[in-house]
Amino acid sequence: MIHSTNTQQTSMSDETINLVSSDGEKYTMTRQAAGLSKYLGTVLSNTEETEHSCVCSGMILQLVVKYLQIHNGVEPMPIDKPIKSKNMAHICDKKEDAILIDSVEEKQLLEFLLAANWMGIPSLVDLVLAKIATIATGNPISKLESILTREAF
Repeated sequence: MIHSTNTQQTSMSDETINLVSSDGEKYTMTRQAAGLSKYLGTVLSNTEETEHSCVCSGMILQLVVKYLQIHNGVEPMPIDKPIKSKNMAHICDKKEDAILIDSVEEKQLLEFLLAANWMGIPSLVDLVLAKIATIATGNPISKLESILTREAF
């Protein structure tokens, strides 16, 4: 569910929304941060208050919200391709992005990728794909298959 808290005295950066995961966990963020998501931006621009169940688990939604809060509605610099390092700190423009993506377990990467795609956050899709590329580089195909199978979640 998305609940918009709106008073006429507050600016967009102060207004908060609540996102509820498929398993009932609730996360709060500003409308400004949510604006980086094409999906949330569309939902929030069409209505002041709406309810929506997110399709991802609380664990994954927490990561998505953290990413959106890091960028606070500002599109990050694109990740250079091809990937030239296995170290995410050398790939990411923001140190916080590298810390976030490095905190995600390999078995969670596919669900994180699907959530980023569903919520319309291309920069997060690129970040997750860059992480998968760093894992795949130099490893047998079975390593990549273990990450990209639905059995992981």
